[in-house]
Amino acid sequence: MIYKFQSRATGNVLMTGEGGEQVLRAMGLVPSPHGVIEPQDMGSAIDTIEAAIRRDDEARELTSSTDRKPSTDSDEDAPTLRQRAWPIVEMLKQAQTAGKAIVWGL
Repeated sequence: MIYKFQSRATGNVLMTGEGGEQVLRAMGLVPSPHGVIEPQDMGSAIDTIEAAIRRDDEARELTSSTDRKPSTDSDEDAPTLRQRAWPIVEMLKQAQTAGKAIVWGL
């Protein structure tokens, strides 16, 4: 499954189902096959996702500093929320500035 985020202010952003759902949840949205973020809601979405990124960064830092077990390669290779969310955060900022909605679908 692939999420396709689109806006008339930016290029498209494609995400796999897991990544797209993680980013939608981080924005405070319920993952769904289709949706829209209106320009007036983008400031709140940006604040919410940036707060989620900070919490994820702190949790990863805490885990890495207290975890004495060697991490597996898959843990190290897994993208962070910061990495997954960056394209959407940039899209939100540009779409908000342009006053254009973001829509998504599968």
